[in-house]
Amino acid sequence: HGLGLFGESYLLFSVGTLRPLWEALYPTCFDTQNATTCTHPYLTYKSITYAVVLGVMAGMIVLGILANTIGRRRGSIITASIMAFGAVCLTLSSIFLSGDPEVLFPVMSLSLFVFGVGVGGEYPLSASSASERAMVAMKR
Repeated sequence: HGLGLFGESYLLFSVGTLRPLWEALYPTCFDTQNATTCTHPYLTYKSITYAVVLGVMAGMIVLGILANTIGRRRGSIITASIMAFGAVCLTLSSIFLSGDPEVLFPVMSLSLFVFGVGVGGEYPLSASSASERAMVAMKR
């Protein structure tokens, strides 16, 4: 129940840490005066930054409701699968698309959004699990 929270924190802090590296690798994508390689340099970085946050919000709502109908166990399996899929897509995009920043950053944004949906689904599931365990402990 903590893997999603750890993964989210790791990815969020990694984006800020990786920006100087991306600026060195893709200087025209982060130069607002001369954006020859990337058509929307500022939007590129911000979409990566906020994709996880939007995914988390969507995941909380959609997967929270879904898990309420299909059960917490199945919901947990689905959220873990979505997180794993997003993380694999992020890794593969970094490996195979690093030569084309015009494609790399949108694919990374989409992968981070998918990962965020999985993380967002974990929040209500973890809260309900902790609540149920606390109630059982209080009855003893």
